[in-house]
Amino acid sequence: MTATEKALAAALKDIGTALHTIGAGPGPAGPGPAPAREYSTAKANYYYGKAGEDVEEWLAELDRMIEANNVADGRKVAVAAAHLRDAAAEWYEADKVNINRYTDNNAGSFIRRIRVRFTSDAQKDQWYAELHQLKQAPGQSVDDYANKFQRLQRKTDANGRTPIANVVRQFLTGLNPTMAPMVYATAPATLQAAIDTAKRYEVGFMMTQPKTSNYAETEVTGQLEVLTATVQQLLQKKEEETYPRHNNNNRNNNCFRCGEPGHFIKDCMSERVLAT
Repeated sequence: MTATEKALAAALKDIGTALHTIGAGPGPAGPGPAPAREYSTAKANYYYGKAGEDVEEWLAELDRMIEANNVADGRKVAVAAAHLRDAAAEWYEADKVNINRYTDNNAGSFIRRIRVRFTSDAQKDQWYAELHQLKQAPGQSVDDYANKFQRLQRKTDANGRTPIANVVRQFLTGLNPTMAPMVYATAPATLQAAIDTAKRYEVGFMMTQPKTSNYAETEVTGQLEVLTATVQQLLQKKEEETYPRHNNNNRNNNCFRCGEPGHFIKDCMSERVLAT
């Protein structure tokens, strides 16, 4: 390594150290771990409390933003409230004295109270209907089907009261019917176990697809070859029937009109025959 390359490597190392120091922030004033740093990189949409909005979708988006930004438990309610507008903001101002935590199955939970306020019975009925009608479509991946199932499951069972066995059974009911019995046979104890097993079967099935396709292609090619040969034989037979040569009685292939060799009756231009 040249002197220039060594200097460059040292400079890059110093830059990395500086960036690490900036990201870590100032050290703790006393003994003990440094407090986790909160970020503001991830964003979430505002929630207005309108009829066409889905509070469950917004809460899921809010959770992702809070996790990505490393928001501390004590600040989660304040961060969530800052994303409320119009009717939703008015509800929070009137109800915030009853809210003492962000999540958990507790009467003072922000998530529980906003769900109760902005989830109508009609919306719940629609979610139930969608969940029970959900099926894995042809060509749809297990991942995509599982994501839709889990989203509807969370909406219809926000408090997690449905027995796990029932949830797994519902998932298998909508799963590809070719795959569902194999997953069922493994007796998955959780929904995630059922999803993981279905994914493994899907991968195995996809690995065998090229072989199946090649076999099918070979079989069709063979059928085409047989059909082509048959057509050629039939065309030859048709030509022989249209222009019979009668090889047994006319071994020299002489013309049946004039008796001369070298042509057939359809091409005969014999002067002797024409004169008659």
